[in-house]
Amino acid sequence: MTEFFASCDCASPEYQESLLALVVQTDSEDYWSKIFRVTNLLGAGTTPNRAKILELHTWLTHFWRSDKGILYIADDSGEVHESAESGLTSRIVSEGRAITFVWGLSDQEVYAVGDAGVVFLWNGKTWTAISDPLGDRLYGASKAADGSLYVCGQAGHFWRRTDSRWQRIELPTNRRLTATFATPDSTVWVCGEGGALFRGRGDDWEELRLTETNLHGICLFKGGIYIAGSRDGVLKYDEKTGLQSVKPTVVSYGLVADEHHMVSFGDKIAIRFNGETWAGIKFD
Repeated sequence: MTEFFASCDCASPEYQESLLALVVQTDSEDYWSKIFRVTNLLGAGTTPNRAKILELHTWLTHFWRSDKGILYIADDSGEVHESAESGLTSRIVSEGRAITFVWGLSDQEVYAVGDAGVVFLWNGKTWTAISDPLGDRLYGASKAADGSLYVCGQAGHFWRRTDSRWQRIELPTNRRLTATFATPDSTVWVCGEGGALFRGRGDDWEELRLTETNLHGICLFKGGIYIAGSRDGVLKYDEKTGLQSVKPTVVSYGLVADEHHMVSFGDKIAIRFNGETWAGIKFD
């Protein structure tokens, strides 16, 4: 009998009463991916409800939900699938090379990066490469309020794009940089393997050596910086005391937040935080 393994590889707040979760099932040779809408997340003593809204016989790697509710979903073959009420539209973005991260500011400005090391931009009509290869692989992107686009990747690669020009930011690390995030004041954070953690802007960067654990995601929620600490769970940055554990009982490989909730995902669990209580779902 074939044994299947499931993992929750991405999740996001949807509405105040729901979240979206990407679950990938594999038998180590083939992949099935599903996106669920999860409701009734009320905490201890309640059972969440889940409804499948999309299923594809492929390895979906990541998704981003726009303010209009459109999902941009990446896969390991280099396609980005656009899921809307009108149906599913699939476009080849990076032929034969996985897209592992997709994120945007609007339905006319969506970025995708992955194994080709190239940054791709969706302008609402077409996908276009806006960089040459910036290293072997890229894992994250963010855009600051001053208009600068930042991308991070393999072997400490960290790049800034201003006025259509790319500049490499030389950080003192050769670790894989897994995520970057820009706050409203244009302060940019970037994190990665072995506790790599930096913040800054422009040419001014500060290294924050606070842990040896692998860091995988950053978000701003209710005024605080939260970081996905893999098997150390969800961490919160404090200016005086460093990284504080706020949810050590989950595996966290990514964080996404809106004004109401923060969602952590990793292993088989997606879990939501409203600033006071946590409520989640486990996918077996």
